[in-house]
Amino acid sequence: MKYVVFEGADGTGKSTIAKRVYQALQQSGLFTNPERLKYMREPEGRLRAEIMRDDTLDTTELLLFFADRYQQLSNLEENTVIISDRSFISSYVYQIEQKGVADVQLFDDLMKLGELPKIDKMFVVSSEKRLGEKSNRLDDVNRDELVALYSTMKGDKFIERYVKEIVEVENQEGGLKEIINLCALSVLETLVEEV
Repeated sequence: MKYVVFEGADGTGKSTIAKRVYQALQQSGLFTNPERLKYMREPEGRLRAEIMRDDTLDTTELLLFFADRYQQLSNLEENTVIISDRSFISSYVYQIEQKGVADVQLFDDLMKLGELPKIDKMFVVSSEKRLGEKSNRLDDVNRDELVALYSTMKGDKFIERYVKEIVEVENQEGGLKEIINLCALSVLETLVEEV
């Protein structure tokens, strides 16, 4: 399994980039079996409504996110390529580092509970200002603090236990098509290296 993730603070364009990279890979003709390429958004599974409620306790939210991940990632074929909008790294940034919901040990224990794959390539998307996204339930979160946390991923020994390669992407206005092409090419290079 190849696990490719797009991370970053809200409003950086990571969801748009992840979805378009997935679409570009679908259209590439390399994936003749549609089950081999999967798009994943977190949270997405049956637990999404429960996680997104405003009255969900922070610790409960953390546990529901992990349950959602295990549910989405279970029963996938070994040769599946996953393009994911967010991952367990978001829980680390938002709930452990930013909110202080739990300590790093709980996060580590949750990682060891199941068979979450190591991330093969993580694109950390940043932008100077919030792009396109309307306000959401995370607006009370200090965006500058989150951007700073994401910018320190490279070289973080804790993160590097779970991520093989980190690619930093600066999303500037007018450069979206180029970014999507570069990211798609980078994913394809990762797949070719394995063959």
